[in-house]
Amino acid sequence: MPIGAAKSSQRSMMSSLSGGQTSQRSVVSFTDESVGSGGGKGSSKHPPKAVEKSAANTTARTVDTGRGSSSPSRGSDQDRSEKPSKKDSGSKYETTSASNALSSEGSSEKKGLKPGEGLYARKKARVSKFSIMNPLGFMDPQTKKIFWYTLFIVFFSIGVFNGRPSSTTFFMLRTMQEKILTAKTANDVTWETVLDIDSLWDWIRGPLFDVVYSDNTPGSKEGALLGYGYIINGIRIRQVRIVPEVCRPDLPEWAAQAFDLSEEHGAKCFDAVRAGAITSIRGTGNEDREPFGAIVGGERVFQWSENDAWAAWTLTELASYPPDGYMMDLPAFNATKALDVINLHQKHGFFDVQTRAAFLSLVTYNPNLNMLLITRLAAEMSEFGGIVTSSSFQSVPLFVYDGFWGVMQLAFEALFLLVLLKFVLEEVGWALHLRARFLYRFQGMFILLVFSLVCAVALLRATGAAAIAGQTFIGEEQRTASSTAVHTKFKDLDNIGYFRVMEDNILGVLSVVIYLRFFLHLANSTVLKHIYGMLRSALFEILPFFVLFIIVFLGFSLGFYVVFGPYVKEYRSFMRTIVTNTRMIMGGNSELYEELYLVNWIMAPLLYYTLAVTAFVLLFNVFLAIIVHTYAVYKNELERDPEDRLKDGIYTTMAWILSFFGIKLNLTNRVHSTPPPPPPPPRAPPPPPPP
Repeated sequence: MPIGAAKSSQRSMMSSLSGGQTSQRSVVSFTDESVGSGGGKGSSKHPPKAVEKSAANTTARTVDTGRGSSSPSRGSDQDRSEKPSKKDSGSKYETTSASNALSSEGSSEKKGLKPGEGLYARKKARVSKFSIMNPLGFMDPQTKKIFWYTLFIVFFSIGVFNGRPSSTTFFMLRTMQEKILTAKTANDVTWETVLDIDSLWDWIRGPLFDVVYSDNTPGSKEGALLGYGYIINGIRIRQVRIVPEVCRPDLPEWAAQAFDLSEEHGAKCFDAVRAGAITSIRGTGNEDREPFGAIVGGERVFQWSENDAWAAWTLTELASYPPDGYMMDLPAFNATKALDVINLHQKHGFFDVQTRAAFLSLVTYNPNLNMLLITRLAAEMSEFGGIVTSSSFQSVPLFVYDGFWGVMQLAFEALFLLVLLKFVLEEVGWALHLRARFLYRFQGMFILLVFSLVCAVALLRATGAAAIAGQTFIGEEQRTASSTAVHTKFKDLDNIGYFRVMEDNILGVLSVVIYLRFFLHLANSTVLKHIYGMLRSALFEILPFFVLFIIVFLGFSLGFYVVFGPYVKEYRSFMRTIVTNTRMIMGGNSELYEELYLVNWIMAPLLYYTLAVTAFVLLFNVFLAIIVHTYAVYKNELERDPEDRLKDGIYTTMAWILSFFGIKLNLTNRVHSTPPPPPPPPRAPPPPPPP
């Protein structure tokens, strides 16, 4: 080899080595195109972190092709040529470290990582899914909501179920009801057939006295009903009286002559009870509180007195009555003393034309069931004359959380409250974030409603427990008291029955609301999604139909009320008429037509059959047509891809349950699928070209 060629080769080798060292010290830049086609726009939006320029974490991307770089200047020119400008790259961030270049070089087709998608972030996410502080981290948000709400429903259901009375309580109530209501006098008068004051006194002296003060159960004594129902503090009979008022002055003369006229005040009328601040066209309250009856020992026999502070107003179908009045207390353990009290009150006319209502309160305790049985009887002597009787029997547990099942009820109610508290705290956070817009959040309003109803139940239970705890025994006082004495220590427990009814009503509303709310959590299910869509679309057609139905139904109900209201029990009020007609169009009360026909043989078939044809045949069929039409529109939602069924939680759960019984559910079959259309016929071959 010539000497010149050898030197040239040596200079070329030295220049390539020099260029390699320069590239090691420099930072190699990669644009989107140099990293790979997978970078795209995603890699340009997220700048990589800066890396220290050191020889340990940098590399030289030199390609030795054999020709190499003949001089250092050529190598540096090549480095400069590989650095594109910002305008040419089209990316916001241009300079990266060599280590990032190597990581992207290993997966050239992977997109640029966003913050939180790195190796460390993914590892931390995997660990946090199974953390003790976050045991449900492996669930997606929707599944987590369904899980918590399922626990919410389970705890509520078990707590309510354990707090319900057993069938034994039902038979206790029914037996006591038949014992009291079916007892007859010598004239075959029962409580339900009491029509006037004389028959009322006969029933008190006869069946009531025999039932309460009988010892027909061997081993029992006075004051024990059915052997195990021990009377608490006797029986209280209370009446509400009204003040007679002057009748209207514009009466016809022939009508006024029918009254027993008074020279001083004129004819007297006895209106309905207007107690307290209740007003009417005749003025304010007309409740009588003045003493009446014969004068014994310088004062009237019967004195008005206030009832116990726990006593509640009595609400009947005809009116509402205050808790105070004129009392007649019968002792529980002395039949002779009780009979003397009854004779004295009957002798001095305890009930007369000014009596508006008489109420009998009887509370018994069954130690075997740890249960209070509250009996309330009402005899209303309304302004139309005569007596209308009614009765009510209720059972109340003496201790709410008693025994093993009581502890179970307390435990599950506590778990229910904890889950509810979790929901409330979440909604408080949403309220602080949304402020006034929180009022439009349905989930928040629902949780606040449930929380308010639960607080109401707790308040009712606490009030009832306080009333029971304040009860005192007054048996000895009743033994020595006079026949006209009113026992001021008497504890009226009637309101405990009202509290129990209100609690049951609230729990009934909670049961319906909580379970219906669960359907909204299942709205994302592919099985139920088309049903929600169908109902949502049908709503715009159902609402006008519902308005049309209400117009027709109210018109017929008003007609029934006008024609049959004064004569048929089921149509005695407009609200009762609506209930009766609703049952009629649903298929019930078919035997009612005979009674309607006897009252009015012309209007009965006209109204009855016209309502049946219009409401049932026409309107209900229109409603079904709307649903069928909307279902046909959403039929394509039923013909879903089989893969959607495999992802559906309802189908997979069903298949898992059926697998225990040896039944295999093929989830890949389509539901309501239609066969694919036949393939088009093959085309005819083109004609040969003309010669």
